[in-house]
Amino acid sequence: MALENRIFVQQMRCWRFCAVLSSVLHSASLGRACPFFCPHVLPISTAATEQTPKAAINRRRNHQPAKMQSARLLLSIASGAAAFSALNAGSNRQLALNAGSNRQLALKGAIADFCERTFEIDVDEASDIEARVVAASPRATRQTYQYAVKDPEADDDDKENLEARYAEVTSEFENRCDGLRSLGLGDAEIKRIARRVPEVLSYSAARVRAAADALQKNLALDDVTLRKKVILRLPQALGLRYDLDVAPTFDMLRSDYDFADGDLRTLVLGAPQLLGLDAATVAAQFAALEASLGSRAAAKAEALRKPAALELEVRGSKRGSVVV
Repeated sequence: MALENRIFVQQMRCWRFCAVLSSVLHSASLGRACPFFCPHVLPISTAATEQTPKAAINRRRNHQPAKMQSARLLLSIASGAAAFSALNAGSNRQLALNAGSNRQLALKGAIADFCERTFEIDVDEASDIEARVVAASPRATRQTYQYAVKDPEADDDDKENLEARYAEVTSEFENRCDGLRSLGLGDAEIKRIARRVPEVLSYSAARVRAAADALQKNLALDDVTLRKKVILRLPQALGLRYDLDVAPTFDMLRSDYDFADGDLRTLVLGAPQLLGLDAATVAAQFAALEASLGSRAAAKAEALRKPAALELEVRGSKRGSVVV
């Protein structure tokens, strides 16, 4: 609010200046002075009319008519107005830039505060996590996050709404961490996941639970294996929708390479980044391995012996290939 007031004051000053300038120019066009703005114009005009004929002759000889002085004066005023306008425009641009930076600072709101407090990290890292979580969230949710801030310059009504949204978002992220804990993850492990792949915090507790249950059921994994071999190595797997993101690739491996369910389990435990990759991408890597080894059977055997031989990419990680 204070920033908007400063911009308004700047604009009002500029408008008043332009109004005065318009009056001066109008007065000058009528041969009059404008003493309230330029008091020195009146003596110049008076002196010009009261000079002796000899002075007038000398003035004509020097080709310096009285109108020339008025023109120069008006030119000076116009130059001053242009300079003032440029200065005012620059000031407004700076205020706008400051407004943008202040807005960016304000956007470091409920999520950043939650991460800073919960994970005991510095504000810059917390803000980076917030930015990535917001970017990975649906549009409607991003709008909620945008107003989950504490703005000391907000009026009473806005402040009440902002604080309510702030509390709502904070509560939601506490629930999301509880959802991760329900999978057997400790606070230190959740912190490591949040710092490494911040997007995991964009998943609701319900989505995380659904993804974990589907992977555990279809790959026949116990709780410990799921946590240690999949979740901690590829946290973004908790955002997968099994039927859309995983099943098509598994179906391709079953039909094209005759992989059994146990083989798929071996592949995933050896290279969890397989999860979430589309069928075409995985097929291309198998084709490359097949070409290098000379047969499909050899490619299948090598993939089961050493899943890393497929050289599958890792998606959604903070610092590249971070599968461990």
